[in-house]
Amino acid sequence: MVNVFAGSPLDRQNNARAEDKVRDRVDEPLAAALSEEHVAVLTHSLKFVLVETATDLRVVWLRRKTSLGEQLALSGTLPWLALGEEKNESDHRSKKLAVLSTLGDEAELLEHVGALLRDDDVVTDFRHGKLLVKDLRSAAMGAEKVLSHAEAAICAHARSLFEFHRRFRFCGLCGAEMRASHGASRRVCSRNAVGEASKPVPIGDAHELEQNCPGVVFPRTDPVVITAVRHPTEKMLLLARSARFQPNLYSCVAGFMEHGESIEEAVQRETLEETGVAVHSIKYHSSQPWPFPYSLMIGCMATASAAEITIDEKEIEAAAWFSLDELQGAINHSESVALRVPPPGAIAGVLIRDLVEKMRAE
Repeated sequence: MVNVFAGSPLDRQNNARAEDKVRDRVDEPLAAALSEEHVAVLTHSLKFVLVETATDLRVVWLRRKTSLGEQLALSGTLPWLALGEEKNESDHRSKKLAVLSTLGDEAELLEHVGALLRDDDVVTDFRHGKLLVKDLRSAAMGAEKVLSHAEAAICAHARSLFEFHRRFRFCGLCGAEMRASHGASRRVCSRNAVGEASKPVPIGDAHELEQNCPGVVFPRTDPVVITAVRHPTEKMLLLARSARFQPNLYSCVAGFMEHGESIEEAVQRETLEETGVAVHSIKYHSSQPWPFPYSLMIGCMATASAAEITIDEKEIEAAAWFSLDELQGAINHSESVALRVPPPGAIAGVLIRDLVEKMRAE
């Protein structure tokens, strides 16, 4: 199955991102215009803009045909990232995607984009090329979602890539500034003469690092296991909640994987640490990219060895076993049930709904 934020229609063109290939294919007038003022390009190529106020994210579709070189030219020191090309060659309306990130507060942004739209009011009408002000979670899987499955995947890719470039500004080896490279698909130390990972430099060799630091980092993904745990004898499901959750909201047990762990070991450790419940019969279900900032949720199902719960209060606020009726009521948003569960767009909601369906069928 393909969860929300997965299933991007873009071909990431990784084999075409080398800087020499980019230079060979760049349209010089466009590149010059971008280096002068990227707004000039937007005024005649804007299809839609997505604004995420918390993270300063803008997604801009380019309506006219542009070469891959033009797209990749939008990286580097410019506040753009090249994501890729649409795989479907039959659609000539929206061939490419780029992402724009600007400095400034939300008010300045709204004024800026509103000026681009000129003869239209700034409204939240996504389908007709108007400005949309909405956070990515609600835009992709909220009650009033406006992104298609493919659009949500593209936006997730963009958001995670922006977070990567925002968080890895300096080299971890020598401390010098890092720069976007290869169509923003990596960051290279400004002291790296070749732009590639080279032979290791001994730790402490400051002179060698100053001359030619081998620092290169690639967009990272943090793996997280999330598990729907079934009761050992009853048709019940173990759910837990964090203190930061909305009232009455419970979800599946989840946690980051550690070095040297298999998925199964991480599931066992996280469930035991947070709830005191040992599990077995662990099975992989599906995965979900989670762009907050750049996790990969690895969904699993497991069976508890015993029902006793002992929570780690530093990790979670509460954990409990919930019956089929309670779970079904929460899924149906029944007023008679206080329990609330994640939406079907989140992998936790998918796991809960699938396990409830399986238990009902038994």
